[in-house]
Amino acid sequence: MAILSQLQTDLKKAMLKRDSQRVELLRGLISALKYSAIDAGADLSDEQAVKILQKEAKKRQEAIELYRQGGRPELADKEAQELEMIQHYLPEQLSEQAVKQLIQQVIAETGKPDKPGQLVGQVIQRARQSNKLVDGSLVNRLVQQALSE
Repeated sequence: MAILSQLQTDLKKAMLKRDSQRVELLRGLISALKYSAIDAGADLSDEQAVKILQKEAKKRQEAIELYRQGGRPELADKEAQELEMIQHYLPEQLSEQAVKQLIQQVIAETGKPDKPGQLVGQVIQRARQSNKLVDGSLVNRLVQQALSE
């Protein structure tokens, strides 16, 4: 698994630089990946590792929002730094405009589906095939808009 080996290499570099925040984050990410591999009973593929990193990124995003609502900007900033570090290991995220274009492309090729969920699935699958990440809630919202037009 290339992602795990990259995380381990970066952990060694961070330890040599005595970057305690990065060391702590990378240890947590490696731990999450290893626990998931143990649960699965096999090594994780890079796709599975990306999903786990996405979950970790989402946790940071939610924490940022909660800390800002709670008036704790210093903790929100720490979470934002960790989120930025995690995003370094994730594939590129499609923008809202790119998702709209992808939705229109799928509709043009296959026609309007009976159920929005079919279109959502096709859009997410196409994004993955192009090695891009896409937010499922964004796709769902944009599909609803496209089908209501």
